[in-house]
Amino acid sequence: MIFGVDRPRALLRPRLAVAVLLVQLAVPLVALTQGVPSRFGFHMFAGRGETLSVLVLDRAGEEIPVDVEDFVAAGRPELAWADVLPERVCQRQEGAAVVTVTSRGRTRTVRCAG
Repeated sequence: MIFGVDRPRALLRPRLAVAVLLVQLAVPLVALTQGVPSRFGFHMFAGRGETLSVLVLDRAGEEIPVDVEDFVAAGRPELAWADVLPERVCQRQEGAAVVTVTSRGRTRTVRCAG
């Protein structure tokens, strides 16, 4: 006991403060090592860039202009749109014969029925 204070208890608060500061530094540093963008990631949409494209062709092979926002409210970059969007575009876009969706570096082409 020094000056009426138990020494291990006196060191508890500074150690706790250092631990809290280390956690506050470690969490963002770990999040920065994740891919950009990542779901619930630290980056939010900072590295978004062009993440979603849709190409629609009719039976003659001519491109049908489409607005991606007609099919998705926001082309969130962390979602794998190529897995689900081509079929939806086939259902909703009149005259579509072939739909190609590129998302997150993956391209998927679907031939529309009918």
